Amino acid sequence: MKEKKSLQDRLKALDKLAENINKANDYPIVGRLSTTPELKENLKVEYVPTQSFNLNEIMGGGIPKAKITIVCGKEDSGNNYFCFC
Repeated sequence: MKEKKSLQDRLKALDKLAENINKANDYPIVGRLSTTPELKENLKVEYVPTQSFNLNEIMGGGIPKAKITIVCGKEDSGNNYFCFC
């Protein structure tokens, strides 16, 4: 039976892999959020708030800026009206 590696050994291996990938690309692409502040900063999303408090709450603050957002719903549910506003 194969011996299971410790968590520390697995994290070291992942960090080494991430380091090699990031070196090849000249900027951080992969890594752990707790140790890579650049990645954490890139994950911050700005939102455009809507007039609906409930919709803003469901979507985490509104419609994400610079992201593709698909609005779908049943027929006559107001999704076309929402897209044109």
